[in-house]
Formats: sequence, C-alpha cells, structure tokens
Amino acid sequence: MESTATRNLIVSTLACVLGAGAALADDVYVRSGKEAAELPLKNITVRSVKDGELYFTINTRETHRPVGEISRLELTGETQFNAAEKAFSDGRVAKDEAVAKAKYAEAVTGYTATIGSTNKPWLKDYAALRMQIAAPRSGRFDAALTAWKTMVEKDPASAMKSKPSVEGIDAKSQYLVNGARELLASANAAGKPEVRKAYLDLLGDVQTAMGDTEGAIKTAEMKVSLGGTPEEIAELAVKLAENDVTNKRFDAAAARLTKVDMAALSDGGRGEATYILAECRAAKLQPGSPADEWKDLAVDYMKVVAGYPTSANAGAALLKVAEIHETLKEPETALKIYQQVAREHANTPVGQAAQKGVERLGGKGAAAANG
Repeated sequence: MESTATRNLIVSTLACVLGAGAALADDVYVRSGKEAAELPLKNITVRSVKDGELYFTINTRETHRPVGEISRLELTGETQFNAAEKAFSDGRVAKDEAVAKAKYAEAVTGYTATIGSTNKPWLKDYAALRMQIAAPRSGRFDAALTAWKTMVEKDPASAMKSKPSVEGIDAKSQYLVNGARELLASANAAGKPEVRKAYLDLLGDVQTAMGDTEGAIKTAEMKVSLGGTPEEIAELAVKLAENDVTNKRFDAAAARLTKVDMAALSDGGRGEATYILAECRAAKLQPGSPADEWKDLAVDYMKVVAGYPTSANAGAALLKVAEIHETLKEPETALKIYQQVAREHANTPVGQAAQKGVERLGGKGAAAANG
C-alpha cells in the first residue's frame, strides 16, 4: 500500500503539472469597435497564421479570425511580444495622435525583437502582419518593409494582401526614398516572377506617395510585363493617359483611353478614365466657344459625379461644372454648385477653390436672386 507521504508526493506533483499546464494557456482578446472593451477568449491554442487570419483551437473547437480584428494576443513566455501587443492595442484606441505614435513605436520594438528571437513560424508571421500597421504609423516604414519582405519570400500572394501602408508618411521622407531603392533592388534580385511582382507592386505605391509619377509608370510597365491581369493592363493605360494630360498631350491621352477595356477597371479606375476624357475635351475649348459645347463638357464631368461618386475625382469634376456655369454667365447655378463642393469637400484643395468661388459670386448670386 502507498504511504501517506507517497500519496502526498503524487498529489503535489500532479498539482504542479496541472498548474504548469494552466500557465501555458494562451489568450486572445477581441474588440467589436474602437470604443468597446476587450473580450477575452481564454485558453486557446494557436495553430497557424495564413492569408491574414489567425487559426486557433478553443475548447477543442477549431476556429479562426482575421488578425485585423484581434485586439491583442497574450502568450505564455513571450514577454516582449505581449508588451508589443498591449502597446499596439493601446495605440489603436488612443485619441491623441502623439500618444498613438509612441505606442506604435513601442509595439514595433517588441515585434522586431519577437521576429528575431522566436522559433515559432506562425508567431513570426503574426508579428510581421502587425508590423505592417504599427511601423508606418510610428513613422518607421523601414521596419514595416523589413518584416514584409520576409512574408514575400515565404508567400508572395499572402504578402500582397498585407502591404505596408504609405498613408500619412511625408512624401519627402527618407524612409520612402530608401524604401524605393530597396524594393527595386529586391525586385531585380528576385528569382521568382511572383516575388518580383510583389516587390514591384509596393514599389509603385511608394513612388506614387513620393509624387514620382514617371517612376510609378515604369514600375507598372515592369509589373505588367511579368504577366498582367486585364485590370492591371487597363490601370496602366489610365496611368499613362493621366501622365499624357499632365504633359499636355491631350490627343495622345484620349487615343490611349479609347483602347482601354473599361469593364476591366474598378469603379475608381473608370471614374478616373472618365475624368481624363473630360479634361481632354476641355483642353480644346476656349472661353468664346459655343455654349452648347460648354454644356456638353459639363455633362461629361457630371458623368464622373453621378456615375462614380466615390471617385477621387468626383469633387474636382463637380468644381469644373461650377466653373463652366460661371463661364456661361449663370452665377446662380454656379454659386449653388460651389457651395455644395465647399460643403462636401471642406479642408481639401477642391473645397478651398470652391470656397473662393462662393466668395467671388456671393454678391452676384444674391443680387440675381433679389432681382
């Protein structure tokens, strides 16, 4: 028979084992909105990260969630990672921009350390995904790029879905200059076409953010030469046409767009192409051109506004319509449209130009209405 001491030793040992097992449990926290409290899912087991989703088991049930919907993970034995996740979560909900930037910078430090130290492939992938958001928002595009490159080499298709954002980065930032140089070198050194195409895709984003239109076009041409989709081919033609307009080659732009498969473009692309065609037509008119020609041009611009209201050029197109009515000596109509543009596009160059029209025609419009 077992002695009391033996039984106590067994119970003690079992308690230690069970306690160790509980300590090793990982937790995932989700948040339904920016203001909502974190909801913990306790005692999970992470399986993998694929296509931007975290796959894990909870209560023997396998499930998955987009990494973007996860507030934070808390992993046993991953102190630096846990601190990074907490900082990332705090940065997301911070209302002060400076505080958010500092939190994201703190997260970048932890994620960088995690990528360099962990032997868990899924954790490297997860931290790399987080870096695509945290690094640019902390001002560290270089850190985001380094993490993203590891994703490209492993799975370029998945990496394309999680490119580092260039939004909000100063166009003259040295990070962008260095990033463009690094991406071009990586693209030239890539052995697989799909890897090279991924590098070129982000390079085009960076060049566009820098205002390097010519460079972005050359990059798009290189990307399409690797086997462009119908949409990519059509998008390239629109970029080339836009560059033609910038350089006042209006006939070349219009001729190029007549060959574009509009059905292959997104709504944004079709809106841009429609706006460019209107600009080509406008270039041929003079202040003294027949009123019918000006009215036809106004209809062309309205096609952008009515057909593609979310297009980046919708506001500019409506501003053009107001200017046309002003040219046609129709101040009441022009004033109403200027007011609409100024209201709907406040604090933008288009809105500011419209506000000047309101100030210019305000007296005329009121006089005409009272007369």
